Amino acid sequence: MKLSQLGWIISAAMIGGILTTAFRQKPEKIGFVDFGAAFSASTLKQQEEAQFQAKAQQLRDALNFASLNLVFSGQQLQEFQKLVLADPQTPADADALKKLEADVSASSKLFDQLQQKSAPTPQDTAQLNDLANRHNNTYNSLNNLQGTFSNYMANFKQKQAQDASDKIEAAAEKIAKKEGFTLIFSDNSAVYGGEDITDQVAKAL
Repeated sequence: MKLSQLGWIISAAMIGGILTTAFRQKPEKIGFVDFGAAFSASTLKQQEEAQFQAKAQQLRDALNFASLNLVFSGQQLQEFQKLVLADPQTPADADALKKLEADVSASSKLFDQLQQKSAPTPQDTAQLNDLANRHNNTYNSLNNLQGTFSNYMANFKQKQAQDASDKIEAAAEKIAKKEGFTLIFSDNSAVYGGEDITDQVAKAL
């Protein structure tokens, strides 16, 4: 069985095959683990799902902010992307992101005000032109930003899937050694009469 949650698909190459333990010379105790069922019944699934949803929401909020405040300078947009994708995001990163968003919000409000002026001064016109250029550049960069965020989440899911597979395999090996199993198969493949340790693995995650 393939392990699938939140759109992941962990390939058979990642979870399939045989987990071997010590004492191969005594293959009298054989067990098997349903990796998909172990993951589904574990708290690990809930934790990773919560992490995924939290990160996805953060990126949606960031993209929404950018689309409503299309006056980033080129440097601000680069810094914005860097801070949003920081993993882990430190308190300093969070503070820097908050300040950057405040600056961009202020520029966005100024842009609206300048556009409504009936008699702008030369300084107003210069600012308006600068902000208009920022608006156009930010608007044209939105697709790239969205693509970067989408790729990040795809990699995030892949990393979670690999981490889950590694943890399940490690838990299965630990239980196998403790219980004296000589061979542990994944997903009950080609096993007749083997002992199912799926529940034990799920509880160990």
